Amino acid sequence: MNYNKPFFGLFLAALVLLPGCILHVPSYHRQKLRLVRDNCTYSGIEKNITLQAKLLTENDKQDLFGKHIGHIEGDDIKVMYLSIHNLSDKDYFFTSDCIDLKQLSSRNIVKAMKKTSSIGRLVLFHVTSSINPLSFIDHSNPFFIPVAICVSPVFLVTSLIGLIQGIKSVVINTRVRKDIEEKIIHEKVIIRSGDHYEGLVFVASPDYIPYFSVLMHEERSIDNYITFDVDLRQQ
Repeated sequence: MNYNKPFFGLFLAALVLLPGCILHVPSYHRQKLRLVRDNCTYSGIEKNITLQAKLLTENDKQDLFGKHIGHIEGDDIKVMYLSIHNLSDKDYFFTSDCIDLKQLSSRNIVKAMKKTSSIGRLVLFHVTSSINPLSFIDHSNPFFIPVAICVSPVFLVTSLIGLIQGIKSVVINTRVRKDIEEKIIHEKVIIRSGDHYEGLVFVASPDYIPYFSVLMHEERSIDNYITFDVDLRQQ
């Protein structure tokens, strides 16, 4: 008896259904910080350097990260937007350490935002693909061949779906990581004369203080510095 036809029939049906399975894993599209620039609570000018700041609202977070907002939604993690416009004729040195707040790293933020477990799905694929369900059935059983015809394709399709979703999850989490690394205040940046720099600051709620200082100093003269006393209590 030829059992190849039903096997390949089910396999081809699986190939048709797999794209639909992929779509169940949501995509991720990076949004620009311009979505949250408006309505800054604080604005200060020192030596022709303008600094603006605001505490992001829940709507701001949703606009930036959508369904991938994860655990930064709510009050557990505070997210602040900082904007610096250098209108002076000098270049200024700025780092995340210049902000007088205990900040969360991009790695911790990515962990908090993850909605899908890439490792878990890939491990599941490895386990399911390495186990042969037919090994648990008595090969001398007269029903072994028909059972094999039904079980083998289904098991193969299940493994493939797990693999595809695992790969998709890796892609999404990579995009989330790159987005956060791009948006978070960097460890070191030189803001040239005429340049504009902006980024996000993430702080755990127990470490958040609505008033803090931001220090910048001239690139060529560390003694020439400016300090902004940021106050977000009005929000």
